[in-house]
Amino acid sequence: MRAIALALRGSLPRLRPALRPRPTAPSAAALSSMVPGGVNAAPMWLDQDGGKPPFSKVLIANRGEIAVRIIETCRKLGIKTVAVYSDADARAKFVRMADEAVHLGPPPSSESYLQVDRILAAVKHTGAEAVHPGYGFLSENSKFVEALEEAGVAFVGPPHQAMDDLGDKIHSKVIATEAGVSVIPGFKGEIDTPDDAVRIANEIGYPVMIKASAGGGGKGMRVAYTDDETREGFQLSKSEALSSFGDDRMLVEKFIENPHHIEIQVLADNHGNVAAFPERECSIQRRNQKVVEEAPSMMVLPETRRRMQEQAKLLCEKVGYRSAGTVEMLCDEQQNFYFLEMNTRLQVEHPITEAISGQDLVEHMLYIAAGRALPDGLMETGGFLQPKGHAIESRVYAEDPLRNFLPSTGLLLSYKEPKEVVLNSEPSFDDFSFDLASGSLAGLDAAAPKAHPLDAAAEYTRVDSGIVEGFEISMHYDPMISKLITYGETRDDAIKHMNWALANYPIAGLRHNMAFLMDVMKNKTFQGGLTSTDFIPHEYPEGFQTPEFSLLEDFMAAGVTAYMSTRKASKADPSQPLPSGFVMPSDEPESTSVITLNGLKGHPIYTSVKDDLMLSSTVEMLIPGADAMPDDDDITALYGDEHTCTLRLKNITWEHGAVFSCIVSMDVDTLKRLKDADEARVMKFLENTTFQTEGDDVEFKLVAGYGGASDLKTQLYIFGREMDVCSFTPREYEYNSFILKEKEIDVSKILQAPMPGKIISIDVAAGDVVQDGQRVAIMEAMKMQTPLVAPKRTVVKAVNVGVGDTVKVDEVLLTFEDTDDDDDGTNGDVQEAA
Repeated sequence: MRAIALALRGSLPRLRPALRPRPTAPSAAALSSMVPGGVNAAPMWLDQDGGKPPFSKVLIANRGEIAVRIIETCRKLGIKTVAVYSDADARAKFVRMADEAVHLGPPPSSESYLQVDRILAAVKHTGAEAVHPGYGFLSENSKFVEALEEAGVAFVGPPHQAMDDLGDKIHSKVIATEAGVSVIPGFKGEIDTPDDAVRIANEIGYPVMIKASAGGGGKGMRVAYTDDETREGFQLSKSEALSSFGDDRMLVEKFIENPHHIEIQVLADNHGNVAAFPERECSIQRRNQKVVEEAPSMMVLPETRRRMQEQAKLLCEKVGYRSAGTVEMLCDEQQNFYFLEMNTRLQVEHPITEAISGQDLVEHMLYIAAGRALPDGLMETGGFLQPKGHAIESRVYAEDPLRNFLPSTGLLLSYKEPKEVVLNSEPSFDDFSFDLASGSLAGLDAAAPKAHPLDAAAEYTRVDSGIVEGFEISMHYDPMISKLITYGETRDDAIKHMNWALANYPIAGLRHNMAFLMDVMKNKTFQGGLTSTDFIPHEYPEGFQTPEFSLLEDFMAAGVTAYMSTRKASKADPSQPLPSGFVMPSDEPESTSVITLNGLKGHPIYTSVKDDLMLSSTVEMLIPGADAMPDDDDITALYGDEHTCTLRLKNITWEHGAVFSCIVSMDVDTLKRLKDADEARVMKFLENTTFQTEGDDVEFKLVAGYGGASDLKTQLYIFGREMDVCSFTPREYEYNSFILKEKEIDVSKILQAPMPGKIISIDVAAGDVVQDGQRVAIMEAMKMQTPLVAPKRTVVKAVNVGVGDTVKVDEVLLTFEDTDDDDDGTNGDVQEAA
């Protein structure tokens, strides 16, 4: 805040002038990492067996980012790896990284990653000594573990009996009670029918949680407040569980409202040692699946942490647990906590535990599976580890927050991870020395690349991903793109670093949740550490809506668009200095353009681009006032008054490719003026953005993704939002008022697919009368089932799809016609059930 206040008052520290050779970005690998743990963790096992690796070859029975993560640790330890893959993953990152790869079958997981016999054959064929299951798929399948044990192959996880005892949510509650662990009230047994579920729900008292006995990750889980919701939730969850885990046993328990979802990570060996790590807070969830996690929790007191760790250790000791596991609990504001379940595998969110403990959990799992004892460093405090610093994980999903977080599919047309867009710091005079004897300047070639000060947070950022630019997110698997992790000495530092990381992560080509994640980081409830499991419905009661840009962001987005349009028109290479005698593009008609930020009919921003000889460009812009708007009923003024802004773009990195980055500079008087015109939004942007001052200027780092374009329209990803931006010449814009606005579709008489997926059931036929909110179909995408409902009382006119059909987003599935008594006054989207 002090930097903001200084900037807005004009009290700007003056920096020393700098030499300005063309800056180049240091490679991601060259950047140091200040995120502890993971593959950066110092080895702790060197004193055992002379530092010999636990295995010579490990097969990874998984895919995506977790397969990449396991391969990275295996490489560190000198272990060869074997990947298994489906047709959809034939060219995936993890397949290319592995030393060997074995094809399993078609894309559906039931025909590939869940095929135990094929994976066992791959183990035998490659001679792998151990199998790491990652999470999901077969990671909690005790039959798979038994088969490996019988084949003499080590399973990097718990023994099958402990998996049966704790992986089963019904049986684990009985064991937890016997071990002295607090449990949630509920029915301790299997439930066979919807009617049984309703009866038990009434005995427990609403609300209740219906959940699969086997599995996790939000699959096969529903909250019910009524008998009808219990019946439907039971049927959907049972079907979902069978599809995802091959096990449709269900349980019902009391749903504790507004709790904190807390986890304790454990490591246990075969020698009776159990280490319990500091807690993770995982309360920000949608569809019972975590989206943002952090460690440690802001609400858990040290004495509560110790009691949680003690109970987690008791549970492990009760069943003779071995390997990594997670004890999940619900904790209320009074520090009362209840055992929820134990995941007998590595968790998705394990990186934040690694960050605050400095450990590599995958490494520990491998050595434990080889029979080694936990290192003394984990047990010197009795196995009760304390947090060091703070870490946050944001799960980047291919999903649409504007459609209730429904999954999305498609190609990643633009994709660069934050460390890949780091700008090199321009060398200052302090980096060089003048040799009087030779008369030469020393140090220019020897100076090591350093990140620009605005990219300092890169060192505190970690990305776990299994994809690259051009990769396709398919409907067959979980829609996760990556896990974005930041670390800091304090929680405020970790949030600041996450804000930087999200702003420097260009993804374009499909719907994703980046704008939502950015909004969470700016949310006052989150910043205050007051999150509970009702965070999303409480903070977004009408659903998430993309925040409007501030006046400052509008000008930045328009400036970047104008620059790219001018460069594209001039065909100039932005990486090369302008030749002698070159006519400045600002003297050409193409340098003056009109930019609209939200399609053809967006508000106009008049721009003029001028290059200089220092590899930078100046963009002058004007937003007209209401009295100067074009004569077009479809175009409205963005702001009532006229506003102007001049930006200077420098440190530009762009070669007409998919990602553009630069430093944006403006004088402090301009920033003050924009702040006065749009104070709330500009201040919110400044409070959550990294910037610096240089002389009388304020500088920001800007990264934009480019998702393909025509000569007129460009898909631009910037500030977490993807938009259609248009660039007109002044003459072209004159004709824009004659272009008709795109006709809106009447959605009151059609049922559209809210996401790409597969039709699981059609519950109506042509001619049926359906009621408002009645379920008419069920879709499945990425292992999640979604009921689709009618918008009002109406008649089914036609059914255009059948069970088993694969459909695209917005494809028309059913059409409706009015009933005789319909007043034709109701109009609503026919979408998924809430």
